[in-house]
Amino acid sequence: MLEADKWEYAKTIARIQDERDHLQIILESIGDGIITTDMEGYINMMNPVAEKLTGWSRKEALGKHLDEVFRIIDNTSKQPLENPFDNVFTQGSSQGLLRNSALLDRDGETRFASACASPIIDKNQKRAGMVVVFRDIDRIKKNEDEIRCLSWVLQLSSNAIIIFDTQGIIQFINSRFTQLTGYEACEVVNRNLSLINNLPLDVEKIFARLRAGEEWHDEVFFHNRQLEPCWWSIYCTAVRDEEDKITSYCSIIQDISEHKQAEENLKKAKEAAEVANRAKAEFLAN
Repeated sequence: MLEADKWEYAKTIARIQDERDHLQIILESIGDGIITTDMEGYINMMNPVAEKLTGWSRKEALGKHLDEVFRIIDNTSKQPLENPFDNVFTQGSSQGLLRNSALLDRDGETRFASACASPIIDKNQKRAGMVVVFRDIDRIKKNEDEIRCLSWVLQLSSNAIIIFDTQGIIQFINSRFTQLTGYEACEVVNRNLSLINNLPLDVEKIFARLRAGEEWHDEVFFHNRQLEPCWWSIYCTAVRDEEDKITSYCSIIQDISEHKQAEENLKKAKEAAEVANRAKAEFLAN
């Protein structure tokens, strides 16, 4: 080999090594877990995030079958599930995890994970292995469960509840709101509050107070969608995120029509009693 050829060969080797090192740095730095296997499903690479999520060190995992390191169970029954990634080799297409799947790490701890496995295609367009990319979504899943639970609690509330964003776009109403107003969720969600136009409220004034961080409360008389007379006690407050930034507003509505009617009846009864007492006093005076 000529000296010039040796020099070019050395430069090529160095360039390839630089590219490998650069790729390795990317794999080490990425926030997702990454595992690659050969065509038989045996692990030949994993990054630090994959080590953390599976509980296996890279040294221990190399050469082991993916099924042994990346264990999937049903989160409800806790029974092992067949690894769907086996289909990557037979079907030649990307595969994800089944719903309610959980990742079981080496220490027996479970976590919800989002994962996708895809075939590795070489320069000759032939399958050369598989890459699995996954991430921990345990917090997201728990947040979803909490939201689902809170939504259920809100639906069971005896008070009407409406949540709207800072632009007045309705995000949520509960079933009690539908009972009181006659508006179904499909009619008002993602629509502006102005759609509910039979309330005698100064919306701009209310928004000004809410944006200033104040709460708002009032009792209002109006006729509902069925033109029935109603009295409502309405309380509005801001909903804030972890940084204390206002993200939306919540309004709690209580139907106080019966209470107001009872007050009116009591007032009339007192007035009638006073008239009777005055008549009695005048009669006795004469």
